Amino acid sequence: RKWLMYLTLFVAAIIVIVTLIMIVNTFLSGEISSRFILKALATIAVAALIFSYYLLDIKDGLTKQNRRIYLWSTSAVSLALIVGTFFVVGTPGQARLQRLDSERVSSLQSIQYVIEESSALDGTLPSSIDQLDIIGRGIVAIDPVTGEPYVYEVTGDTRYKLCATFDTNTKDVTRRDGGNFSNAEWPHTDGYYCFEKTVPEKTDTMLKAPTVTR
Repeated sequence: RKWLMYLTLFVAAIIVIVTLIMIVNTFLSGEISSRFILKALATIAVAALIFSYYLLDIKDGLTKQNRRIYLWSTSAVSLALIVGTFFVVGTPGQARLQRLDSERVSSLQSIQYVIEESSALDGTLPSSIDQLDIIGRGIVAIDPVTGEPYVYEVTGDTRYKLCATFDTNTKDVTRRDGGNFSNAEWPHTDGYYCFEKTVPEKTDTMLKAPTVTR
């Protein structure tokens, strides 16, 4: 029986260490989010409770009163995590809408890249998305719910708009957003919204052919 306890202690310790490493790596990469932090804290809290419980059990320090304390502590932590999830992330329905909006923004970012790549090669903006090899690149150019295509409109020699219909308002600083911070440059309101974009000017470095080193 004791070897199972030692194995449980080892696994719990590994979970805590790996989770802490993931937090540091995610923070340094700039992709940390409130949802990720909440999941990480929940994992660490549960693993720490399990670790301390079996550690006391091995040392024969787990009395009947201590068992009750752990039971109530585990229940309290679980309840706090559930309440915290709804407070930080929102309801499951809200989380789903945020995820769908993140998918929309991600698709628009991919379309933006192809548009500006085409503009750099041809010297002019494409007149429509149909001119671009969107599907061949594996880019989703339609809304994940309605199936309607995203809107692309040229508004000037180097300016264009990318539009979509969103479910949430990321411009609302009071909203409980568990989304990724990488979409901070693409804030939008709920409903139909257009992003005004400008093709970056070509520089000498961009136009210069690469030098082949022999």
